[in-house]
Amino acid sequence: MPSDSFFTSHSIGVDGCPGGWVGVSRRAVCVAASLETLIETFDARVVALDMPMGLPDNKPRGCEQIARGLLGRPRAASVFPVPMRAALNGCDHAHASDLNQAACGKRLSAQTFNILAKIRAVDALLDGESRYLERLWETHPEVSFAAMNKRCSILQPLHDSKKSAVGAALRQGLIAAQFGTHAFADARRMIARKQAADDDIADAFACLFTAERIAAGAHVSLPDPAPLDSHGLPMRICY
Repeated sequence: MPSDSFFTSHSIGVDGCPGGWVGVSRRAVCVAASLETLIETFDARVVALDMPMGLPDNKPRGCEQIARGLLGRPRAASVFPVPMRAALNGCDHAHASDLNQAACGKRLSAQTFNILAKIRAVDALLDGESRYLERLWETHPEVSFAAMNKRCSILQPLHDSKKSAVGAALRQGLIAAQFGTHAFADARRMIARKQAADDDIADAFACLFTAERIAAGAHVSLPDPAPLDSHGLPMRICY
């Protein structure tokens, strides 16, 4: 078992996965059932997370619309609509959809409902622990990969899906160029497949790319300035 100092890192990227949450830094990779446990394991100052944070009350967030515009087809479809805050109280898909529809007139997609428990976990962590407010930043892997693939200051979205062989190879190639030839393979070797799929690990690396940009003050916020939700959380996607 690596020492605690092995995990300590200024920046980490985090994605949801079957085992809970997968986090990567330039030094280590870890899966934890609890997001709080994962963050404290790394003792990171900047955590870039692929999960909605600031939640709207009655209309869609502007950051999703901006991100979809940057990605274009077909990757824009990877930016799911986020739930209205009221939907967090839903006990099942039908109930959450009813609450979402009452709030904004639209029902909740299956993709969004599937991550609702993790959105609740992030929201509870931010609501109960003020020390995380300055450490957690929302990002989106496909926007981050487009920034990693940038040419002449222009973001270059990846056309192929991350689930395809070509798309996976493209993303792993960008990870190799940014973090080292064996970074993805080393991380994959340390994490059981039942805990995290290949695309979960790749997405965490994309989030790490953004975390390091945030730490360096080189990130972009969509939008800028970001509006705050009713709980004072910024509604933004950073890359």
